[in-house]
Amino acid sequence: MVLLAVADRLIPERPGFPRPRALGLAARMDAVVAMAHPATQAELRRLVRLFESGAAGLLLDGQPRLFTASSPAEQDRRLAAWAKSRIALRRTGFHALKRTVYASYYASPETWGAVGYPGPPILTGLGDERAR
Repeated sequence: MVLLAVADRLIPERPGFPRPRALGLAARMDAVVAMAHPATQAELRRLVRLFESGAAGLLLDGQPRLFTASSPAEQDRRLAAWAKSRIALRRTGFHALKRTVYASYYASPETWGAVGYPGPPILTGLGDERAR
């Protein structure tokens, strides 16, 4: 739910672009993360817990609420604070969250038409007997 809340804030509403929830983006992000090395998966889980944490939010951003329980404006402020932090680890964490969201969202075939991507090429004549 945390990554989906992050996705809702990072992916603006635009005509022709599906919303993250409509894509089932949570399951898609789980699939992307599942392809990573187990150590990377563990690091991402720790990052998500830290980002969601009300205690860390209070300490680092002055926001005592969980990220998912915060208003959209508070969520935007937390994302911006991580993105522009003087602490390199926070900036790196923000970019890891952002890359996970964007990779999962734009890899979804439902978004391809909105960005003008026709989809992967159809290979014919390269040993594919069905193409003949």
